[in-house]
Amino acid sequence: DIQIKNIKGQVVASSVEVDQEAGDHRFTWDGKDANGAAVPDGPYKITLTAESSQGSRDEITIQLLVLTSHARPDSSIPEPLPPEQHPHRLYGSVSTNYIHNDNDGSEDGEVRLRAGLDYTQKNRNIRASLQAIKQHDDSSISLDGTRLLAQQQWQDGTLTGVFRENLGSFDDPFKLFSDFKSERNKAGINLSQQIGNLDTKALLFTSEGDVDSEESGGALRLSLTDTLPFTLGSSYTFRNAIDTNDTDETTSHALGFDILSTFAENFGLAAQIVTTSHDEDDEDVGASVTAGYDTGTLRLSGGYTYLGENFRADFADPLNHVSQDAQGFQASFEHYHQGTFLGLQNIATSLNYFNLRRISTDDPVEELDGSLRFGLTTADTMLLSIYRRDDENGLNGSYLASFTHRWDQDNQTQLQLSYTESESSENTRLSCRHNYKWGRSKGSISFDWSHRDLLYSTNSPDNQFDVRYDLYYLLIHLQLQFRYTEDQEDKDTNLFARVDYQPKFLHRYQTLLYLSLGDRSAVETEEQIEIGIEVSF
Repeated sequence: DIQIKNIKGQVVASSVEVDQEAGDHRFTWDGKDANGAAVPDGPYKITLTAESSQGSRDEITIQLLVLTSHARPDSSIPEPLPPEQHPHRLYGSVSTNYIHNDNDGSEDGEVRLRAGLDYTQKNRNIRASLQAIKQHDDSSISLDGTRLLAQQQWQDGTLTGVFRENLGSFDDPFKLFSDFKSERNKAGINLSQQIGNLDTKALLFTSEGDVDSEESGGALRLSLTDTLPFTLGSSYTFRNAIDTNDTDETTSHALGFDILSTFAENFGLAAQIVTTSHDEDDEDVGASVTAGYDTGTLRLSGGYTYLGENFRADFADPLNHVSQDAQGFQASFEHYHQGTFLGLQNIATSLNYFNLRRISTDDPVEELDGSLRFGLTTADTMLLSIYRRDDENGLNGSYLASFTHRWDQDNQTQLQLSYTESESSENTRLSCRHNYKWGRSKGSISFDWSHRDLLYSTNSPDNQFDVRYDLYYLLIHLQLQFRYTEDQEDKDTNLFARVDYQPKFLHRYQTLLYLSLGDRSAVETEEQIEIGIEVSF
């Protein structure tokens, strides 16, 4: 709510802005009152009052002076000064909680410190986060959530240093280096440099790897562009791992060459061959060729992949978790149709399929992953998805149907049915959730039923029914949850309640106070109380 008042406190102009997102916004006043007449010269005040969706309010007043000047033909009005900006941003929270359980007389709790720093200035970027957790007992402080990324850019080059952050990936067909792992205490550097038409990328890292191992490695990528009607590339990776229990050391290498060519505006072809070596296996090769067609709204691709029995590229993600001993084809289809077709609106569909066979055993490895999203009306959306995989571990499948209806801008209902299966289990789940907003309050109510059948469990099958209610009003959040569980041996009920209070102070600090009764993760109700406080900045 924006109000402009004169020296007598009278409102001469006002404006109401709703549904604003977080960030910078601009408001312009032309110096006229509500009737369109220019206001008299003199002092004025602009009072801006902001209210969040949770009901918290903040207000600021700006003094200004209105002066009338007669424009000259060669004069111009200067642009307003830009908002004040700082190169750094510091944020975080400090929290603690206390848990008492009357069932066994136990007491527990912890203290958490989370802090983050973002610094951006010219060609330099730093992102750091600290997380320290200390249990109320005599255990040591955990710093597992601490991360750091520092980056320096110059003309055509970038140097990045990381600690527990992602080092990136290569863009060759096999993605010969894809940093998807989350090793403990990983540290590394990444250097990218363009020299003429040659793009280079080199990285080194070391980490603790798994619990009982240490590893170090590196990768190099060279690609030549713009000089030929196609792109040539080469990738190399190496890895050295040590088992800390028996000090065994293993080394592996992978070297690949690839080519990417665009024959027409929307058609391309990519191919790669990779040779690998490992201390425990003989050398072997892998190869792939893929053709693609892309118009923006329609994408088609298909190709053939060969991975030898001893193919072992430790950092690569060749094809849907199939890393060796397989050959076959894969295909994908994506299409988006904006508008109406056969009575359906804005249809988006995707389908990915591959069919491989093990070279050593001739066993199939098959996977199908597809989805279909469309609108029945402007207020209704339907999503259907399917995932099936059949390999040496058996058949795994997941099927989902989700329907969403918007009653109005403040009310929405979602109904979802899913079914998952494997060689040893089946699970069916039906859920319904309604989100609403009424005045200054908003919330949701959900119902969830699931049926699970485990092959090797004597208590299976079991059924579970959940009801949860959330209410947000001003600075208060209330959560209530009820659960009913039954199996072949027993029936149990669980009750859980929690209330939060989130006041703000000094404009940029927020306090969270909460009290909870029961344990929402338990099967049956536990006589437990938890008290917590958190301060965010």
